[in-house]
Amino acid sequence: MFNEQWSGYGKLSIAGIDTKVSGTGVSSAHGTYTNTYGIGGQFNFNQAVGVRFGVDLYSTGGTHGIWELKNGKLTVVSIGVAYMF
Repeated sequence: MFNEQWSGYGKLSIAGIDTKVSGTGVSSAHGTYTNTYGIGGQFNFNQAVGVRFGVDLYSTGGTHGIWELKNGKLTVVSIGVAYMF
């Protein structure tokens, strides 16, 4: 917590990713686990309501079944309202 209104976080975690590809006569599905990390913060309007925001990065490169993804990366940006009770 930086002060009464602002707080921040950092995270390291593991994510499960399912890859499904299908087309004319071709179909493949594969699941894997990968590392993920992110940063974010929260601004509190008062003791009960705040807004959260964050950026998470996922590495998805490598072989998934018969498909090879080169340097696959996902960036997830999120924003939401938090109600504390």
